[in-house]
Amino acid sequence: LLAPFQFIPGNDPVLSFSMKFPDKDIPSKAFQNLPFLGKFGWNFAVGGGFEYALNSGEWQAHLGIEPYGRRAGRRGELPHSTLLKPKFFAGEKTIDFSAEGRAEGRATQTGGISIDQVGLDISVNFEQQIFAFYLSDYVPGAQWARCLDGLKYLGVDPNSVQRVNVYGELGAGLSLNAQVNPPPVKYLDTTISLTLGARASYEPDLKVAHGEITVGGRVTGEFQVHPSLDFKSVVGSVYGKVSFTALSFNFLNEEFVLLNYKWPSTSLSSFRVNSSLASGSVSDWIWVPVVSEPTGPIRRDYLLDGPERFVGGDSGAALAAQSGTGLSPLERFRRIGQKEQSGGIKPMGFTPVVLGSDSEVDLTVLENVFPGSSLALAARGQELMLLYVSDGGGSNALQFTDIKWTRWDGTNWSTPATILADTRAEFSPQVVYDGNGDALAIWERVADPNFSQTNLAAMAAQMEIVWSRWNHTTRTWSVPAALTANSYLDHEPLLCGPMSNGDALAVWTGNTANLLMGTNAPGADTTFWCRWSATGGTWNVPQVLVGGVPYRLSQSLAGATNRAVYAWTRDLDGVLTNAADQEIFYIEYTNNAWGAVRQFTTNSVADTNVRVAVATNGVATFIWQSGTNLVVDLNLSG
Repeated sequence: LLAPFQFIPGNDPVLSFSMKFPDKDIPSKAFQNLPFLGKFGWNFAVGGGFEYALNSGEWQAHLGIEPYGRRAGRRGELPHSTLLKPKFFAGEKTIDFSAEGRAEGRATQTGGISIDQVGLDISVNFEQQIFAFYLSDYVPGAQWARCLDGLKYLGVDPNSVQRVNVYGELGAGLSLNAQVNPPPVKYLDTTISLTLGARASYEPDLKVAHGEITVGGRVTGEFQVHPSLDFKSVVGSVYGKVSFTALSFNFLNEEFVLLNYKWPSTSLSSFRVNSSLASGSVSDWIWVPVVSEPTGPIRRDYLLDGPERFVGGDSGAALAAQSGTGLSPLERFRRIGQKEQSGGIKPMGFTPVVLGSDSEVDLTVLENVFPGSSLALAARGQELMLLYVSDGGGSNALQFTDIKWTRWDGTNWSTPATILADTRAEFSPQVVYDGNGDALAIWERVADPNFSQTNLAAMAAQMEIVWSRWNHTTRTWSVPAALTANSYLDHEPLLCGPMSNGDALAVWTGNTANLLMGTNAPGADTTFWCRWSATGGTWNVPQVLVGGVPYRLSQSLAGATNRAVYAWTRDLDGVLTNAADQEIFYIEYTNNAWGAVRQFTTNSVADTNVRVAVATNGVATFIWQSGTNLVVDLNLSG
């Protein structure tokens, strides 16, 4: 029997229903308290519906979204269920994500049921600090964390570097199961798996040492949604590493693995360790030490791959083929900044420069370099000067590093060479050009060529600042000479320039207690400075720039024309576990003299990692990390 609506042109009534899950009779939350993480669980909520056009037979199913396309906003449409977003809980954080499904097709008596399109969208946009902890709180018996006592040689409270912030990334999976044959279709179950991958960042950045604190791992929870809402299982694993290297000492290298947390719990091996964790006594973690090395010289495993290799001059056909442009990376690098000659009569044989779209080119200059190479780069027009620390191959496990250099003349990189090859260890080069076009370099060097004590404090007392000049006429470096000669630590050199008169400025740090990070007196840092005279070719006598600086965490020096700025960050109370009192200070150089020290920030968030640039018009730009933001200040305008 034909219904009357079929005789009305353009009329296509729609039957629809909507739903949401769970309802008032089904609990929507499931939680567990896990080691390290704390609260871990799920608040499940979803809404959707179904639309069926009686005349055309078109149908549409939607999950997590309202009706869409032709079915959206139709006349006489009834209100739909309120669409709720599912939530995932990790520690004290709540993560919202969306799961959207859609399907459409046609269902008629003559044509049967067909599915034309199906779609499922699951989206998560989350990376946020979940929680913070102290390593000694979670290492069984806290024995392992005692390795941090070695940091006292840096001048750092060991407890200040135990704090680890953990950041999370979320993954989700959905499993729907239904029985199709034999008919009728029978809905069986639904399970959802949620995986939290965690990475841990070490804070604060000590600057004076290359350090790493890493904690990482995964925890996966599997939830059953139907026929009842409940946890099915939780599986987790965590690993960790702490290492610090200063100068040529590896004075901390510890690795461990925390394995096989599983709920419901299963029997574990005899290596089980009972730990008193924040959430109570949990016995499903296994602590496995992997690496534990005593203080000593760094390992030179990289030498197993052979010596350092210079490849910046390779412009062969193979590299050209790899670039996909018919040009080698070196040729593409040459063409950055070049312009085709235009206008006038071009000379016979002139080949125009083929300008590509490259504004930057990845050109490998060196391979298998020393891991602590500490690159320093200066530019003058199309010319570049690159300095770096290299393993000279010496047999002394503490004194094997040299300062090497290579120069880009606008066409080619020169073959790297050592400024001076001797038995004294060298670190942390800095380089600038002066107004004459000569390159100036300063760096750290151990004073005693025969030093061999495996003692970081003793080596720090030997550290001095030396300098050398590259003459643009002879294209050679002068024999390195000392800027400092004393019995205490001189380190962290900085350079800037050229100034309007062609001079350059040098800044470095001295510490009479031989601490790599200054503490309160008598262990505070003193910042020294001196000026290079481009006309006289000499340095003036070093002078104190800033005295009595405790707990400096970062620093920066920049200068041009008649202005220079030296800026640094400090932790005001020396308790590095509380970063809110870390502030920026600075001092300005104008009219050939330094002014007074000024405090730049006075807020209640951590101000860290300050950098300064001074433009050729004298405008100074500060950029730093303020809390979780990267901020910039133009010319001390606030």
